[in-house]
Amino acid sequence: MRRQLATLSLAALTLPTLAVAQGKGLSDEEFEALLKERPAKVPIGAVLTDGQFKAYSEKVAGEAAVDRFMLFNNCEPMYLVVEKVLSSQDEIFIDKDLFHKGLSMLALNRLKLARLLHHDSESGGLLAIQVRIEGSAYGVGVRYFKAVLDPASDLTLPATTWSWEDVGEHDDNSLYVLTIASTALDNFLSEYLRVNEAACEAR
Repeated sequence: MRRQLATLSLAALTLPTLAVAQGKGLSDEEFEALLKERPAKVPIGAVLTDGQFKAYSEKVAGEAAVDRFMLFNNCEPMYLVVEKVLSSQDEIFIDKDLFHKGLSMLALNRLKLARLLHHDSESGGLLAIQVRIEGSAYGVGVRYFKAVLDPASDLTLPATTWSWEDVGEHDDNSLYVLTIASTALDNFLSEYLRVNEAACEAR
């Protein structure tokens, strides 16, 4: 028995999947490649076998559980910590004012716009952004902390549940590093709002 999925948005339809959208099945290779994607998206009109449908359903359920652990916090606003670390060679890094002030303003404005900024470090989650400059190299890290229950000790303590980082060379271009940090922050907010969508709409 085969099941046809036709409820996904047009965004899931790409040129390589047009043939599938006409009602053709997915080969084992195509299905395995689909399962490696995150989130996994079945093309519109794709026909799955019962086995493929079960595997896909289990993957979607597993992803939802992981997403909820990492990012669900009832759409609570978060406290922001921005850390900027420059080595003793920071004089070679151009536009230090942009680096120091721009990063903080960027992060504050993004959270305010999303209505997710909280000024109390004891409430909700915590978002930490770190940009480090060492000579010609940079490192950008974004981490989200929320309260997590440890079954072994029965304690609920803040823990990192979502993180992202990137390293590279900045070529004395502070705006480039800010762009990397901005993209990382946008990715986090997009994922946070997706996982907390229902709670955010109810606020």
